[in-house]
Amino acid sequence: SWVSRNRATALTGMGLLLAIVAGLLGVVAIQRVSSGKIQSAREETRRYLYDGNMQLIQQAWDRGAVFRSRELLDRQIPAPGESDLRSLGWYYFNHQCRQSEQSPVLPHSDIVTTIAMSQDESTVVSGCNDGRVRLWNAADWSMRLLPTEHLRDEGKRQFPAVDGLMISPDGSYVVSAGRYGDAFFCATSPEGKSVPLAERVYPWAMMMSSDGQHVMAPNRDQTEALLWRLSANGPLDVAPRKIVLDKQSPGERISGIHFAPDSESAFVLGSSGLVRQYRLEDLRLVESFGEAASPDFHQMAVSPVGTRLAVCDRSNVVVWDWATGKELGRGKGPAAGVSALYFSASGSYVG
Repeated sequence: SWVSRNRATALTGMGLLLAIVAGLLGVVAIQRVSSGKIQSAREETRRYLYDGNMQLIQQAWDRGAVFRSRELLDRQIPAPGESDLRSLGWYYFNHQCRQSEQSPVLPHSDIVTTIAMSQDESTVVSGCNDGRVRLWNAADWSMRLLPTEHLRDEGKRQFPAVDGLMISPDGSYVVSAGRYGDAFFCATSPEGKSVPLAERVYPWAMMMSSDGQHVMAPNRDQTEALLWRLSANGPLDVAPRKIVLDKQSPGERISGIHFAPDSESAFVLGSSGLVRQYRLEDLRLVESFGEAASPDFHQMAVSPVGTRLAVCDRSNVVVWDWATGKELGRGKGPAAGVSALYFSASGSYVG
């Protein structure tokens, strides 16, 4: 045969063929390795982009930019054939956005200044720059205006803002205060009437006890704390009972008020940082906390459970156990300053 006669040529041809096949297999293998590296690089890039976008989503949500958050969330949905990189954080913000998108829009004629909800979550009240209080039924978000019109500024045409607003636990009555200190009790029933409280108050520090039976606020000059007893039929006191700060520092003003969780006592924060606890039954001074160290203490919070109390000036936060009078700790607030102070539901955290 030809192979027998040309053995050397045949072997050479077979060697060349094997070399070509081996070369082709090598090229395929290299292409597969390169493709795998490229795919791996693409996945790594996607993960970096995902992590960066999740930070942007967090920032957008924190500043209230719901639509921007939704736009960034949708970008993380994988295309067909792509791996799904979405983590628990994505699903959390997706849920938050959906909840926000489904929330009702409650129209007002001007800027909303304050809002409150009854404990059973059936009723919402809102105060506005037009000086009116709106009552919302949380079942269908129907609205009606309460018969409360806060004073106009003398010589001006606009109503002042409603800057203090409290609702009773069962939603049966509301106490509101305008920017110029006029305060009203108003039943929330359709036939409810508005009853003015006897004295002008400092609206930004007005508080209602958790049982709804007391409301307290500094007077307009912030030199006294005014206490009214309440019922569903109206204030039980024609004139409020008054607390005058004992051992008051020169120029000290009342800058914060808070009730104890059991509604049996109240805490009054002086601008010096000294907190005084008074028993509601007879307004007797029970205890004092802190020391007159700063002229700028302006916020106070009491834990919903337990016996923790926190106060702050523009940058420092101090936490006390009001049952023992022991200081539990202190720390710095944000660089921009502290404008509000709250405890978590468990009372374990303050922020």
